[in-house]
This record gives sequence, C-alpha cells and structure tokens, in this order.
Amino acid sequence: MKYLPFVFSHLRQNKIRTASTVLAAAICLFFLGTLQSVLAEVDARLRASSPARLVVRNAVSLVLSLPSAYATRLQSVPGVRRVSARTGLVVQCRQAAVTLETPSPTSR
Repeated sequence: MKYLPFVFSHLRQNKIRTASTVLAAAICLFFLGTLQSVLAEVDARLRASSPARLVVRNAVSLVLSLPSAYATRLQSVPGVRRVSARTGLVVQCRQAAVTLETPSPTSR
C-alpha cells in the first residue's frame, strides 16, 4: 500500500501511454468476446441441424478451405449421398454415425 501513491503519480504523468494501454486492453477484450460468441453461434447452429449432416472444416481456421482432394475421399465413404464444397465440405450421410479415418502425417 505504500507504493500506491507512486503508481498513481506515474500514471498521471504518462497520460497518453496510460490511455492507449487501457484502450488496447479494452479492444482486445471486445474482440475476444465477439469471436467467442461467433464461434458459439456457429456451433449452436451446427448442433441444431440435421444429424445426417457432417460438417468438416479446417482445424487451423474457419477462413481456410479444405483441399479439393478431400471431396473425392469423402465421396468414397459408404453412406455418403452428396458432397458440396462451401467454406468447408458439407457431407450428408444416410447414417448419423460415420467415422472417417485420416492417415497420420508420419505414414507418408
């Protein structure tokens, strides 16, 4: 508690730096909350969709698309009726429980 007056006096001396630090922290918190709510909404819409639909997306980013070779691999899975490329690949299956095995990166 004895250093509290020194902290406040230092914050008052550097008003621009203090304001820009507080503003940057507020912007970061705003973006974090916004992106989390967007991802929660996307997941909620996916859960509410048909159980026969399988949505495959890139593990790195929602913006990056999957390679086009994945479409032929997904089409060859038994039970797949249709594969369409969007921002990801949307696969409609006859059965709700279809697992896809992907080769490990070390098996090349």
